[in-house]
Amino acid sequence: MDLDLSAEANEIVESEIGIDAILNTASPAEETNIRVVFHKEYSTEENMDYEEEAYQLWVECKASDVTNAAQNDTITISSIEYNIESVELAQSGWTILRLTN
Repeated sequence: MDLDLSAEANEIVESEIGIDAILNTASPAEETNIRVVFHKEYSTEENMDYEEEAYQLWVECKASDVTNAAQNDTITISSIEYNIESVELAQSGWTILRLTN
């Protein structure tokens, strides 16, 4: 039995950790105001001669807000536009959008 935690997801994105974002989808072509939880995780990868530093960027959002989101759509957060690299559907009312900038 799957738990429907959409009410919990709504409560989280509407709290102080949620931020406003604008989702721009290509199909259908539309702009949607949504709330997301933004993550920016620092990581390093060691190669033989050097260490490469990078950030992994993603947002968690209510699945019902991003039903049309797809790879190569864009999302604007705090005036910065990001490309959606992948859409990961999760159970329990959440979707994760992996981002690049």
